[in-house]
Amino acid sequence: SSLDILWLPCPCKALAMSIQDGMTKEEFTQELLKMLNELDGVEVKANSDLEEAGVDSMDAGGIQKKIVDQAPESAGKIGMNKGELKLMLDGFKTVDQIATKLAA
Repeated sequence: SSLDILWLPCPCKALAMSIQDGMTKEEFTQELLKMLNELDGVEVKANSDLEEAGVDSMDAGGIQKKIVDQAPESAGKIGMNKGELKLMLDGFKTVDQIATKLAA
């Protein structure tokens, strides 16, 4: 029935999932910061070392999976997959570094 629409959860969360192939470095930076700053006890800036900002490997793994799901071509170009954690390693320690690579 048309009333079903009233019971849908707030769509704002769905809109937050908006990394995609072909985004600019600025867009990737903005969306990655949104994702990371939704984590508990984490405050990340574009140039923050993720580990120092409170991101743990479980969180990083979850974020990386989202990146691979939402921007598969960009992730593939930089060798990012769901099996091997790249976030927080050399060259992937800050949102700035990650966004630069994804947008390349």
